[in-house]
Amino acid sequence: MNIPEAVNWRPTGPTLGSGGQGTVQVVTSRNGPNDKLYALKALRNTDSPQSLARFRREIAVVQHLNHPAIVPVIDYSREDNGFQYYVMDFCKEARPLHDVIGSASNSYHGNVLKSLDLLEQIVSAVAACESADPKIVHRDIKPNNILVLPDETIRLIDFGICQVDDASTLTLTDENVGPRYYISPECEMGNVAEIGTHSNLYSAAKVLWSAITSRPAFPREEAVFRNLSMKAIFPNEPDTWHLETIFERTIRANPTDRFSSTSDLLAEIYELRILIHRGFPPLRDAGSRCPSCGRRSIGEFREEHIVFGRPNQRRGVRADMCSNCGFGFIRNVKVLADKISYLDELS
Repeated sequence: MNIPEAVNWRPTGPTLGSGGQGTVQVVTSRNGPNDKLYALKALRNTDSPQSLARFRREIAVVQHLNHPAIVPVIDYSREDNGFQYYVMDFCKEARPLHDVIGSASNSYHGNVLKSLDLLEQIVSAVAACESADPKIVHRDIKPNNILVLPDETIRLIDFGICQVDDASTLTLTDENVGPRYYISPECEMGNVAEIGTHSNLYSAAKVLWSAITSRPAFPREEAVFRNLSMKAIFPNEPDTWHLETIFERTIRANPTDRFSSTSDLLAEIYELRILIHRGFPPLRDAGSRCPSCGRRSIGEFREEHIVFGRPNQRRGVRADMCSNCGFGFIRNVKVLADKISYLDELS
């Protein structure tokens, strides 16, 4: 990258990446301490009015977002400068989540609590965008745009194709943006459905699925509930099956079937942590484990009793007892079976 002498930044390290719109280079200040490194993103095509407008919008968006999971902007060019750029903090040890997922040392693999921590950070960054004025929709959440620092905190980067809830700065919504496997259906070319926070939550959940499975995301929704479900991938790790309650309301083709806000999803993450820490079984395992001792020792309650009255077998109500601890209870097994069947048919 050729950085003009008049700019207060000089290249001092490798090119970190180059895409259709910009190139990112490790730099240091010409007038400050040389041991402090930053990342400079420069616009490649300054002759295109559309590219220039998009880049200036990206600068305006990022410089006003103040959140620990979003990379802060240190400096940026004026609108009339021939060399368009902005400078961000740089952490040499940070790795793109894409590289973490693809490595043999992926610490998220099969680890539901650590994966929930990752999702919470992503959703928290999305919440900062959601509460911005005007509201911002990132639209390009994917493992390549998430940096993982050594302490496992993350930074969401690349707001180049974000949408701003402002008529004067609205991105062209008929563009096919984002990676095909991580974008929500409404962000695809020709789709006229409204783009909003629910679009980011769809992508965030796809990132969660990739992180815990160490696989690239699947192309469409059905697989997460069937052959690529947590139970199919981790048959001996039922704690991971709890994630189904997140996928049920994020990775859905219809936006109205998803969480409508980040606060709702953050509340679900909090709820799942409690269930996992306290050892509650996931839905698909609930029918076979005792809710008292947790053993797989459930059988029919054959003894005389008056506590439960006479269970109505025709309506699916059954009295059960644990042969291990003697705990007796009733359950509507039809409700449980219907819920599992419903999940199996989701799309």
